[in-house]
Amino acid sequence: MVKEVVYIDPPALCDMCNAPITTKFIDGRTTGGPWANMCPRCHRMHGMGLGLGKGQAYIKQGDHFVKVAG
Repeated sequence: MVKEVVYIDPPALCDMCNAPITTKFIDGRTTGGPWANMCPRCHRMHGMGLGLGKGQAYIKQGDHFVKVAG
């Protein structure tokens, strides 16, 4: 049985551009090195991809953000 992974305290804003996080975000490593909670646009520009050591994607389902990749 696969357990659903839920982000406990999701970000309200993208760490890179301060855009509101409404439906999807990525908790991932940036090209500069540090990790950030990023909107999809910033992840495309500054992210290192998805997977172990790279990042995880979360999508809003009801009141929670659930991990869907990575």
